[in-house]
Parts: sequence; structure tokens; C-alpha cells
Amino acid sequence: MGATCSACDHSSTLIDGEPMGGAGGPSAEAAGCGDDAAAAGPTLLGRTHLQDPHGAKKGGAASPPNLPAARPPAEPAGSDGAGADREAPASPLCSEASTPTGYTNPIATSVNTVLEHLWPRISKYATEVIVKEVQPALVEQLPAALKSLSFDPELCHLGEKPLEFRRIQIIRDDQETALGDVHNLVFRASIDWDADCSVYLKYAGAGLGIRGLRVRGVLLFEMVGLMDQPPFFEGVRVFFNNRPFVDVDFQGTGEGLLNLGLIRQKILDVVADGISDEMVLPHRIGFKLRPEADIFNIKCPPPHGILTLTVWSAAGLLAKDVSCLRRPTSDPYVVVKCGAYRFQSPTKYKTLSPEFAWKVVVPVTELANQRVLLELFDEDLMNHDDFLGRLSVSAQCCVRWGKDNRVVLELEDEDKQKGKCGSVTVSAAWEALAIDAAGDHFELPGLISVGIDTASKLTRAGEGTKYWVKVVCNNPLPGFPEAATETKRVAEDAPELPAETQEGNIVGAHSMKRRLAILQKHGLGEDEMAEVLDVDAKVLRSSLLMRCETQAAGSLLASSRSSTYDAKFEHGLEFPVERVADSVLKFALMRKLCHHCCEEVVGEYEFPASKLRGARNATLWRNIEFPETPARLRVKLSMRYFDPSAGDAIAPGTLP
Repeated sequence: MGATCSACDHSSTLIDGEPMGGAGGPSAEAAGCGDDAAAAGPTLLGRTHLQDPHGAKKGGAASPPNLPAARPPAEPAGSDGAGADREAPASPLCSEASTPTGYTNPIATSVNTVLEHLWPRISKYATEVIVKEVQPALVEQLPAALKSLSFDPELCHLGEKPLEFRRIQIIRDDQETALGDVHNLVFRASIDWDADCSVYLKYAGAGLGIRGLRVRGVLLFEMVGLMDQPPFFEGVRVFFNNRPFVDVDFQGTGEGLLNLGLIRQKILDVVADGISDEMVLPHRIGFKLRPEADIFNIKCPPPHGILTLTVWSAAGLLAKDVSCLRRPTSDPYVVVKCGAYRFQSPTKYKTLSPEFAWKVVVPVTELANQRVLLELFDEDLMNHDDFLGRLSVSAQCCVRWGKDNRVVLELEDEDKQKGKCGSVTVSAAWEALAIDAAGDHFELPGLISVGIDTASKLTRAGEGTKYWVKVVCNNPLPGFPEAATETKRVAEDAPELPAETQEGNIVGAHSMKRRLAILQKHGLGEDEMAEVLDVDAKVLRSSLLMRCETQAAGSLLASSRSSTYDAKFEHGLEFPVERVADSVLKFALMRKLCHHCCEEVVGEYEFPASKLRGARNATLWRNIEFPETPARLRVKLSMRYFDPSAGDAIAPGTLP
């Protein structure tokens, strides 16, 4: 006995309890599997409501305690906004999936007009990103034979057809912070972009081009921290709840090469991962407009809770291999994605009915709007791994199953057809997170949030040197990796010098070149030469490896004139842990010199999470000093605990 969710068309069967829709449990329709479950009326989190500018609720029952407030529906397209302070009726237009092809509502039309005027500037900026950031990431992942692949900056642009918004919802939302609740204004836009871009690559004398780029998804723009005086909100952020759909087509003399499965997939992965690393939850692009604003309340608000998904087994999988006994078989493994998080199970060999019993732990920021993507692949050592099937289900639907139930879901093929790819058995549990105002919940499981703000007094080591921060936390929840996570790598720029100094750079470089030659002639060691020239010894060693002596001298000159600089990271990290009191964060400030392949540790620091006890709402800012280096790191640290009192609020049968 089973049921089908009307929003995501997933038939499901509970095998450890009452079936969906049976006694003791509401139907799967109430589970809210769709992308816009929160926009279609009553949801898992209670009845939807709008709020007045001061946060007073208008109509509808309050959400259950300790659960995030559901986002309300928008007025139907074409509404004049009358009745904005009353509960909005459900409408077919509240679903992105129901929006007709080519439909653009009045608000989206105005935004598209503005975007059209800005497009040339956006295209110019995108070209810089492609050459400086996308190219190194792509080359790093390609096979050795393709390492010479590069972008032609003269032929890279986003085309004349700008990104287009299909429809826009405007929503008011609350956000809980350590200093109290803030009110936000949310613009939720469906984007659909078939670009006429021009992105050309050069390889072995051949011209390779991307002739088509397609991006589809739901983009959110939020004005954070509404105020009663200019600029009327503290900051802004932009992000995707879920990974957008991305596809590319190639042209040119190397079209056949690029369309090969392995290389094509590598390029698609780089594009998709680049978007995810920048602006798919938990990552956001954000800026503060009020100088005193907390940038991490804008870019990195903590998640609402932790979703633990267990993949128990699969059955009836496709056979992609043949065993030594000539029997059809596969070597399946599971990939789970939620937002920018990605987890991969161990491989089960020579079976079409694998037993996984594999658990993943995912911090979820938008329970009603985020989705879980589960994919199965057949592992191939010599070729590209074969696709076996997938399914996509909302995080809210997973919670609706109940933590004690196992659910059997059918897998879909690449054309989204069911019935041929087998099924998978899964279960899910939800743990809501709460602020520890009294500081007496450190013995419970929880989530530690780390915000890496800035690094100061970093030693200059030559243009192109990169600094970043690695953080590892012990005692992780089973299903969450203990491997170190890290910030983005920030490259050292040339120091800003007055115009008259810049004019003398060539003379100064030649002078440094002569002094270096004299010291080498007299047989001084590298450490002695560094002391005489007043430069970092590691910078000197890196400069001596340069083939061009003038370039090496210029690098030393820049290092000697401005010995330190500051770097901005503004990067958030999340660590679900089994017991907050036993957790220790280990910070490592890392550096990679411009012409070196090796990474080095500049300084290390440990912070016991128990030190958050006593801080206001278990949140504090800290300046970290590293021994034997002038470098300093400014970080924000906080914790939230698993609130056991929220368990009954999400049990099957208790939802509206």
C-alpha cells in the first residue's frame, strides 16, 4: 500500500509503519514534496501567514515552537497588492512548475528591463571571472593531456541576450539571530536563460567554443534586517536554494573532443560546482550596507535544523557490467546532494540489490524549499561511471515520513521515467536547532558555526601567492565527514604604490637585480641574502626559481616595500557534532607561494567549543594570534543545540 505526492509525483511505501495516507498518517500530498510547497497554502510548519512591517502575524495559526516559520504565498500574478496584510489565497501561480512557458509577470518584466541595461557590464565582469577563476579550476580537473587548455579573453562574453526572470514573488520573512529577530524582504525569482554566449578555448592550435549555455532555477534575492532609516536594510544576499540546471553545447574544430562523455562532464561539473561554491545554500553572495552590520547574519545565517538521511538498500537496479560467470551485474554507489553539499557512499560490488545502510547528515537552511537529490551510479575503473537512476524529493517530504519509517521510492531514468531503474529504500530524521540562551545544553548534540572574517598582517610573498584557512572539528555526527573544510583561496595582489613610485619600478627592479647578483657572487646563502635585502627568505627562494631575473628582482622589490597586507574571507563553515562540550576546532592558516606546488602551514590554533559557554547566546567574536608570525585571524563562533522538544511537533499524524 502506498501513496503518491502530488507535488513531486513520487510514489512511496512505508515498510516499518502505516503507509502514507493510511491510519495514523496524513497522505503524501501533505508532505509538500514540490519546489514550492511553502507557497501553496498550509505546510509542514503550520499555516502560512504574512507579517506586518513590525513582525506581527496576520491570520493563520502560529507555527509549532522550535520550527522555522514557513514562508507565505505570494499574491497571484497581476494582483494590485490589496489585502497584503491578510492571509493570501492559494493560487496555481504560486508554483514555479505551473508557470506557462514564455510567461513573464509584470514585476519580472520591469526587472528584466533593468537587467538588459546592466548586461554589458555584467558580461565584462563575467569574462574576468572565467579567465581568473574558472580556467584554473577547469585545468586542475582535466586529464594531463588537456592541461594546456585555456580561455581566450578576447572572445569570451555572455552574449547579447541577458538573463531573464519568468516570475517574481515578494515575501516577508523573519530570521533568528543571537541578538534577536530581524525582518527580511525576499524576492523569489524563477530564471530561465538560454544564452547566446561566446566562450572560446584554445587547445593545441584549435579553437573550441561554447555555443549554448542553459541555466534554469529559482534565485532568491533578500534584503536583510529591515530598518526605519536609510538605507532601510542592513545588507543584501543572493542565492539558489537548490542547484540550478546547467547544460552547454560546443562548437569549433574540437567539438568532437569536447563532447566526449568524460571531458564534457568535467566541464559541466566545473560550471555547476562554480555556481554551487558561490551561491547555492549554504553559500550566498552577500554584502552589508550598514557598516556595523554582522556580515555573517547576512551571508551565513545558521540552518534551521539537521536532516539525517539513511539509504538502506536498493533493488532491481540496471545491469551495466558482466560478472566472471557471465551474469549481468553492476558495482553501485549512491550520491546524495542537498544544496551545495555532496556525499558519496562506498561502492557495493557485483550486485543489483545492494545493502548500503549508509547515513548522511545534512544541515538544512530552508526546509520547505530545499530538495534532496539521490543518484545511483555504476563504478567503472577505466571509463566514465554509468548512470543507474535518480530521484528528487523535498527535504520537507523526507521529514514527513517520520524517523521510524523506511520508505521505498522508485528511481527515474534520465528522461524522468519510472519503472525501469529499480527502487531504493530510505529513511529520514529531523533535528531542529535552537539557540542556547542559558548555556546549559552543551552536553547535547548540536551544530557549531564558524565565520572566517578577515586575516591581517599576512606576510607578502610575491604576487600570486595565496592564503586560506582550513578548519577541522573533531567529534562529528556519524554521516558528516571529519575532513577539514576550508575557505576560498585569496591571492596576493601587487601593493598599491603612488604614481611616482610606479614610474620608478623598472629602475628599482634593475637595482635589486644588481644587488642580488653581488650577493650571489660573494657566495652568501639564501637566508643571509634575505636578511641583507630585508625580504622574507621563502619569498627569496621562490624568486630565485623564476627564469626571468628582472621579474625575480621585481618580486623581491614589491615584497621589501610593503611587508604585510590584509585579506578578506567572509566565509562560513558548519560542523554538526555529537556533543558540543567535547568538540575542538583546529584552525590552520595556509599559504601557497606563486611558483611552488607545495602548500605550507603558516600558523595553527585550537579552540574548545566549551569556551562558548557563558557567551551571550553561545556566540562570540575572537581575534586569533598565531605564534612565530605577525598574522592575525578574526572569526565569529557560535553553537546551536538539537532541541528534543521539537520531536513531537514533526511526528507523523500531528501536521495540519
